[in-house]
Amino acid sequence: MDNTASKPVKRLRERCGKMSQLLSLLIDRVKQLKARDKKNLLEIERLKTGLESAKKIAKPFISTEWVDVVTREKKNVVIYGVPESSASNLTDKKAHDETKIREIFKAINKSDVSVAYSRRLRSKDPTNPGPLLAYLSDAAIRNPVFLAAKKIERLWQIQICLH
Repeated sequence: MDNTASKPVKRLRERCGKMSQLLSLLIDRVKQLKARDKKNLLEIERLKTGLESAKKIAKPFISTEWVDVVTREKKNVVIYGVPESSASNLTDKKAHDETKIREIFKAINKSDVSVAYSRRLRSKDPTNPGPLLAYLSDAAIRNPVFLAAKKIERLWQIQICLH
């Protein structure tokens, strides 16, 4: 009878031994995860302080200069393909460009648009005329000008862009 009674006890001891091993493995795994968690928390804190210092450094660079450039560009209309004047002096060339801009705005039924200033930009290709930059007096009229200009681009063989 001792053999029959000892078999269940042996099985119970084997199971308890296996459970003890599994439990110790789980405890080790929990310790590893806690260590990794501490390491991750330290990394998060290091990244947070790095981000804060980067914000302090970057603040001067995101100053009003960048905002000014963006707001100025909201008024720009660039017209490509307008032939340059053959006049020799700059005032005649500028008058020719301003006349062309007025003609284009008149053709798109936007003759009431006031241009604060305009200038001829350099062309990347010397065989093509440089684009005309028209700086509008009001940013709100730029999009209506652009939408109306799309109608005549093919007819005049010009391209009008927003920059």
